[in-house]
Amino acid sequence: MLWYTGSGLLIAWFILKFTLHKGGAIHIMLFLAISFYVIQFFQDRRTKQYKESLDQ
Repeated sequence: MLWYTGSGLLIAWFILKFTLHKGGAIHIMLFLAISFYVIQFFQDRRTKQYKESLDQ
């Protein structure tokens, strides 16, 4: 779910940054998108490690 949210924010940032030339608050969207990707990455890693521990 965070992948979709992050992707949506990244696309919205791209559209608003390069078509409307808005600054400031647009960078918050970029920060949130990158944050969601990082959070999802670490959650996936933790889930994979947990599943591997159950298999042993």
